[in-house]
Amino acid sequence: MTTQKLNYILMSVLLAVALLAGYFGITLPIQPEIPDPLPPADLAPLEGQLAAVAQRVDDLERDALAGDSGNFDFSTRYNVPCYQAQGGANWVAGDGCTWTIGDGATLEIISGSTVSLFNLITSTLDGLTVNGTAEITGDLDVGEDLTVGGALTVTGEIQYGANALYPLGVGLPGFQIGGGRAQITGTQVFTHATGTAWVTLCAMETLTATAGACGIERGVGAVTLTVYTVPTLTVATTPAWVNWLIMGQP
Repeated sequence: MTTQKLNYILMSVLLAVALLAGYFGITLPIQPEIPDPLPPADLAPLEGQLAAVAQRVDDLERDALAGDSGNFDFSTRYNVPCYQAQGGANWVAGDGCTWTIGDGATLEIISGSTVSLFNLITSTLDGLTVNGTAEITGDLDVGEDLTVGGALTVTGEIQYGANALYPLGVGLPGFQIGGGRAQITGTQVFTHATGTAWVTLCAMETLTATAGACGIERGVGAVTLTVYTVPTLTVATTPAWVNWLIMGQP
């Protein structure tokens, strides 16, 4: 006989005895085993979280009923970097906040609005089109085309190209202009950021017999200016102010 069959027979006998005892009113000396009670659970952390949620719901409900849903400061109450400032008229992106405009979305600034960029560290754009007025007080780095349909006001310095020279937009691709003003005695060499100077010009600020003409010799990265006497055209020994101009490509 297997153990399973023996247990089955024993359980059947006990069941029959229990039924007969109940029928004849006999109480069997069997006491149920009551397990020890479980230790009390620590609900303090959960209660704190529930209280914070309840307070937040109460705040939102109170402000909604008062018709002033933005009349409190989220930053101090909930310690979040992106929030609506007190009064509801200003959205703030604090340290750690990121505003994301996903692929296919559009950020539209309608006519009459103002966009102000103060102390902009880096803003690299593939292309930027402004149909109104753009005012930039910091640095704006545009990697591609910048099209402004209205007025563009720049309060800082404009840097043109990699070598800070003004791109003419005419002549050969990348044509730039440079120059200066200096007091020269005889001959002096000046360096410039334009790699190859194709066109060079110079002009005397004041014409005298001892310094009445100038000549400029172009080179790669430098030009040589010489002041001459007139009419003999010998190298001058008197200081004279000369203005010079070059055009070329880096």
